[in-house]
Amino acid sequence: MSDFRELVQKIHDSQPQAVLAVAGAGSEAVAWLLGVAGASRSLLEVVVPYGSLSMVDFIGKEPSQYVSVETATDMARAAYKRALLLRENPIPVVGLGCTATIATDRPKRGEHRCCIATWTETGSATYSLRFDKGRRDRAGEEGVVSWLLLQALSTASGLEEDVALGLVPEDELVTGGSDHGDALSRLLSGEVDSVLVETDGAMSVDAAFDGALLPGSFSPVHDGHRELARAAGDMLGKEVCYEISVLNVDKPPLAKEEVERRLTQFLGNARVVLTRAETFRKKAD
Repeated sequence: MSDFRELVQKIHDSQPQAVLAVAGAGSEAVAWLLGVAGASRSLLEVVVPYGSLSMVDFIGKEPSQYVSVETATDMARAAYKRALLLRENPIPVVGLGCTATIATDRPKRGEHRCCIATWTETGSATYSLRFDKGRRDRAGEEGVVSWLLLQALSTASGLEEDVALGLVPEDELVTGGSDHGDALSRLLSGEVDSVLVETDGAMSVDAAFDGALLPGSFSPVHDGHRELARAAGDMLGKEVCYEISVLNVDKPPLAKEEVERRLTQFLGNARVVLTRAETFRKKAD
């Protein structure tokens, strides 16, 4: 395996910024990333949800299996949402999750393996590696995991790097990935919590918004709504954005076609936040 500095420098020089979540292995890759000048350009935060309660708090649920593609993907999704909150400019962000069980100071009955996932605005990618148990010590397995982490991060950052992982035929690496659906479909399915709709119709999922929200059904929007938004903006000194929940307390969820119909009223005039917050308590959160 070659020196890590050249690849890390390329990651630092790429546009996306990332939040990394690592548990069980991958700390060496974090040290490599921080050890090369320019880390502040590519890294927003590193999280280590090592304990079980820490993991539950980070991904929002109890994992069915801590070292799995599903958990790594949940970590990557949570890291992506965190990156959206931490970025200071509207640039692309990446969430990366790495969970592993590798050689330690006592024998393990199960497999030595790691699962890594990345999450971006357009899709996700997964890497599942099973080691040939007993071939490497902890440092050796940590090194492979860290190189695989750099491979995953560089690919998610738009780089085309073929990293030499130093695998042997007895190791097993399985990769996968999928593209996200459109933003509105993801909101209606519950995959994301909110969608910010710009005046030109462009949509961003789970984007940070620091203005005020004016909730309503807006079917249709009328001058009273516009005057209320204008008055609230003047009083608060910040942007007021219309908010439409696709869920209702005592009615079925809005159909996709109905949401699209309501959004056409705001094109060229105002931004809209679509949410799944059907009550004022949830809207406040």
